[in-house]
Amino acid sequence: MKAHKYLTVLVFAVLGGRCFAQVAGPDNDSSAHRFFFTIDYRNSFIRSTDAHVIGFRFGREVSKNFRIGVGYHFLNSEIIKTTAFDNVITNAQVRLRYGSISAEYVLLSGTFWQLSAPVALGAGESAFIPPAIYGIQEKHFTMFVEPALTFQYNLIPFIGLGTGIGYRFMPAGDNSLRSTFETPVYDFKIKILLDDVIEVLFSK
Repeated sequence: MKAHKYLTVLVFAVLGGRCFAQVAGPDNDSSAHRFFFTIDYRNSFIRSTDAHVIGFRFGREVSKNFRIGVGYHFLNSEIIKTTAFDNVITNAQVRLRYGSISAEYVLLSGTFWQLSAPVALGAGESAFIPPAIYGIQEKHFTMFVEPALTFQYNLIPFIGLGTGIGYRFMPAGDNSLRSTFETPVYDFKIKILLDDVIEVLFSK
């Protein structure tokens, strides 16, 4: 186990050193036209019921200050609601899954940091999962609009850590879940610049 840890640290140190060397070089053009992949964790911070949503996003930086992406998101926390099935009151777990498209504009930036304003439009489905004898019930088409303000810092040029605050609007969906999902949110994310990783790994 310790050997694996040391190997991981060594790999990142080598990659980071090569990336910083390329950033300092005269031919570097890291500001546009790169593909990226992000993993984000989003949660409400006012409601008493936690709604942890995990997302995966793939996108492209189309210019120095603008990027677009597509994503997939799902509810990762256990939310239990009391509801009725066949005239029987029972508890059911909430399920949420949705896809999204997003656009993001960089407001301010430095050598290793960025302040940006992303907005995402999501559409998918929520449902209640009661005891197995009832099957999945009460499926609802659900739509989200999620504007935010985020800050990202690049630990090494191809990997950034970010955090932000925003608001999750729910224009369409199950009204009984509106108080859970339509709320201010905060998020944490990891962003990987795929082109830079490939270039570092395979450049001569």
